[in-house]
Amino acid sequence: MKIERVEVTWVDSCEFGGWESLEEGRTHIPGKAVTMGFLLEDAPDHINIVQTIGAIGGIMGVLTIPRGCVQEIQSLGEVEVECDGNPPEAP
Repeated sequence: MKIERVEVTWVDSCEFGGWESLEEGRTHIPGKAVTMGFLLEDAPDHINIVQTIGAIGGIMGVLTIPRGCVQEIQSLGEVEVECDGNPPEAP
């Protein structure tokens, strides 16, 4: 099957622990992230990226990113992978 490799630039929520002043709290901004992987789902409200597609079947490492957090999706081209979509059976 063919699947698209992508680089996704997105913003993520951040939390800064510990006591601080109101002024310091006002300076925090969302974190910028860049994720590379295979585009599994491109839905109106989210995208799903997977990190690993097993040659013996199945996938591992799915990241769901809300559409409102996505700044850019850059295609890195399609690749042909051998995967039947089913994870390997446990020993």
